[in-house]
Amino acid sequence: MRVLDYLKQIKIFRSIIYGIVGLFTYPGLALFNEMKIEGTEHLEDLPKQNVLFVSNHQTYFADVITFVHIFCAVKWKKFNRLGIPYYLLNPFTNVYFIAAEETMNDNWLTKLFKLGGALTVKRTWRAEGQDVQRDRDVVDTQKIDKALKKYKKKFEKAKILLQLRERQSFTKPSIKRRAEVLKAVYKQQIAAGIIDS
Repeated sequence: MRVLDYLKQIKIFRSIIYGIVGLFTYPGLALFNEMKIEGTEHLEDLPKQNVLFVSNHQTYFADVITFVHIFCAVKWKKFNRLGIPYYLLNPFTNVYFIAAEETMNDNWLTKLFKLGGALTVKRTWRAEGQDVQRDRDVVDTQKIDKALKKYKKKFEKAKILLQLRERQSFTKPSIKRRAEVLKAVYKQQIAAGIIDS
């Protein structure tokens, strides 16, 4: 299992998985179903890293693979359409998703796609095609908590919030320099013992 976890982090491995799964799922999405895509222009300006996308129905394989196709198409500047799937030659692979364990173990294609970054959980309302009532699995909750903590750590490391705050207002370069000089003087005074920290 450790080898698979390591392979999931390698971009070329994920690209191959997304390419294979994308080729098999593209006809169902673009040719047989009349899918209407709207709002993809909002995805273009998102940062390349540390974006959390939440969908209500993402436990179904079709929803997850549809989002992957859309993300890949937007990466190739295709908005509100999929078109010819040449975008699968260099797919958007920085995607992790939560999916139902039952759905992702259904056939060879979903099992392969699971290697591309799935975090599987057990459904509390449905199992083996039957409606059920079961409690949340504690292990599933821990998996999600661990993934969210990992995401939060990456988000903080990327300093996206700091960048957003800096962009809220313009600060003249001379004022920035003055603040840096005052900060350096303050640090020197603390080091020299003139000021107690």
